[in-house]
Amino acid sequence: MHKKLSTAPLILVMGALAFAQQPKALKEIPLYPGAARDQAAMDEEREAYGGEGHPGELSRESVIYRSAASVEEVFAWYRQKLGAVPRDYDSEAAERPALVKPDYELRPYTEEDFRDGEAPDSGKKTYDGAWIREQLKARRKPVQGQWLSGAFLAWGHADKQGRGYDFQVSIEDRTFDAYQGFVDLPGGVSGLGKKDYRQSTSIRIEQVVYKAEGELRDERDAADDELAAGRAAELRSAPPTAKELGVPLYPGAILNVDASAGMSMDEGSLAYVYLSADAPAKLVAFYEKATGRKAEALDGGAFRIVLKGKGLFPEHYLSIEPNKMFGGGAKTVLSVFRAEP
Repeated sequence: MHKKLSTAPLILVMGALAFAQQPKALKEIPLYPGAARDQAAMDEEREAYGGEGHPGELSRESVIYRSAASVEEVFAWYRQKLGAVPRDYDSEAAERPALVKPDYELRPYTEEDFRDGEAPDSGKKTYDGAWIREQLKARRKPVQGQWLSGAFLAWGHADKQGRGYDFQVSIEDRTFDAYQGFVDLPGGVSGLGKKDYRQSTSIRIEQVVYKAEGELRDERDAADDELAAGRAAELRSAPPTAKELGVPLYPGAILNVDASAGMSMDEGSLAYVYLSADAPAKLVAFYEKATGRKAEALDGGAFRIVLKGKGLFPEHYLSIEPNKMFGGGAKTVLSVFRAEP
């Protein structure tokens, strides 16, 4: 019966207008009158998910409450308080707007929810699905012609630093949990199949703060720098052998550790960059003889010798070009590219 409500970052709608009562912090989100904090549910969620979030998250806070009101009543209250509109799945945003107006998604009961329960081992009937329908019809007021098993409201905004703030109110029907055997009644007594209507609604309120693009970029750059530094340290302590290169090393060529590490950042690809005081033509002649393959002339006086593979980035190839990047007395840059073993 209970369907997992979406916890992914909310769909952002371009051109959304500011709403006067739109909360911009967790503490500003109104609480349904009479709802009580559900610490047991919060502890269970924390144990199940361990607090892990999306890598782009800066923080995530949530509080769970219980109410004796129906899902329909709670949803109607939050829809009015937030000024929420139906979610438009056809809208797409090229980038996050400064304000995203609250929208909602309804999760109505379906015919599947009114089927009888069966014991998985024996197939014996455990509860009467028709009784659930009867109780909803007798006790609950439909929303848009539907009884709700859940509802989801979401909105957000971005601050001046570019951080994104997403807010979510998830409302779920827990009325029939004991009747269907999902939980026990108070005191640990099983309520499976016992026709005792105990109206209960879970209200989960959450705030997720996402890092600004600049913060994410800085983190990526720092991670790349750390990876490159580690790769450079490896090359300094153990320079590649001719076997690792797959070709003999040109006499007198000097390994540029930092350039090699920086150009080996792509997963599954290794690069070894050397500098030589000789002209490119000498290196081309050397490697054509050593490999038995003809060099391909490229723009800018550069050459390429493909040893394995094809296309723009073969599995193993040499690049020989005039030194226009590193300065000093080197005339030629030799790069050996190959797939990581």
